Amino acid sequence: MKLFSLFVLILVGTSSLCAQDATIETFNLDQLLKSAVFKADKIKYKYEDNNLAKAYSDIARAVLFPKLTTQAAYSRFWKEMQDQSKWVGSWNISLSQSFTLNGKEFIYYRISEYNRKQTFYDLWRLTETYLFEIVQAYYMVLKAQKVIEISEANVLRLIRHQKAVADRLSVNEVAKTALYRAKAELSDAQTENKRAINAHRIAMASLARMVCIPNTFEIQPPETIVPKKNNLAQWVKQGLDNRSEIMKLNIANQMAKDQVAVAKGEYWPTISFQASYYDSEDNTPDDPEYNISGAVTLDYAFFDGGIRAAKVAEAKIEKKRMHFLIQDMTRDIALEIETAYLELNTQISLLQSLKDQLTYAEENFEAVANQFQFGMATSVDVMDANTLLVTSERKLAEVSYDIQLAQIKMDYVSGVFLKDLAQRTQLSYKDFGR
Repeated sequence: MKLFSLFVLILVGTSSLCAQDATIETFNLDQLLKSAVFKADKIKYKYEDNNLAKAYSDIARAVLFPKLTTQAAYSRFWKEMQDQSKWVGSWNISLSQSFTLNGKEFIYYRISEYNRKQTFYDLWRLTETYLFEIVQAYYMVLKAQKVIEISEANVLRLIRHQKAVADRLSVNEVAKTALYRAKAELSDAQTENKRAINAHRIAMASLARMVCIPNTFEIQPPETIVPKKNNLAQWVKQGLDNRSEIMKLNIANQMAKDQVAVAKGEYWPTISFQASYYDSEDNTPDDPEYNISGAVTLDYAFFDGGIRAAKVAEAKIEKKRMHFLIQDMTRDIALEIETAYLELNTQISLLQSLKDQLTYAEENFEAVANQFQFGMATSVDVMDANTLLVTSERKLAEVSYDIQLAQIKMDYVSGVFLKDLAQRTQLSYKDFGR
């Protein structure tokens, strides 16, 4: 009976563990990015700015249409007086419209449409930047996983070394201090392993927070990234053609030109049209009253104290400033692309030498460990060889992931990162903040 109960407990425990494992989802990088596009509050907040710009555009468009108003009134008199009706009812309807002769209202509407495009590019760049931060967090998790693997392998090596020291100590071939040193190194390696595990948990929690998913998930290793064979000039041209900041500033430059036209519109007269129909009746239906009227008004300010000239000068200065801002942004983007390009080439140039260094460190450790077994090397030599091996493993892992991240960064700084993601995952602009 006890054996049967123990079997049932083991079966239930195993089933619960399997159920827990079944709930753990696995995501690749594109799935994480797509999830963030749908769920991230920062993207949703920025998307509402776009909706706000649409509302402003609708307001500007409404001014282009005539205004239709109506009014009705009814009056009742309880005290009868001579030559006065007991009640009077009236209503009227009027159609009115006013605009500046240079079409300033149409220019305002065009500016509102430009503003909509600006908010689109703001949303695009914010989304692209946020998703690239997720890419960085993703590679932080991968690096943390690799550090755990390296630290666990280091612990196993030091356990074997401690056993080798204990065996040699048992036959009085080494001093007892060698065993103390081996135990201290093993304890330090175990501490580093625990730190690596905690760092991995923190990295996973940070990634889950950014993607807005539960903290119980796993990630797939990245796919092989095919490097693009662009030279620096091609990367810079691609960035200047695709970066949303440049596109936004070009639109702002068009808006500045239109603002000059708006300011000059103050010199033009405003013309207004109005047409009305009025009707009234009382308790004497034989005497209805109605009237139809129309009016055209031309309004022009001959003297305003110089405010119109000041507004035109202000608009021209803003337009000139925008030209300088575009030039400055162009130089900043070119520098950012060049910096990322040089960083990528630096990481690639380090890769082969670090692979060679790791190979030599592995061979060196094996040789020193064998020499220690035969009394030809000390425990300190083994520790030094192990430290070199761990350092080489970490450097190679760091650079390997940095190269992949640098390749993605080239797409980011050249403005095609989000565009390529949208093509791979069938994302559309309407999905942002959905």
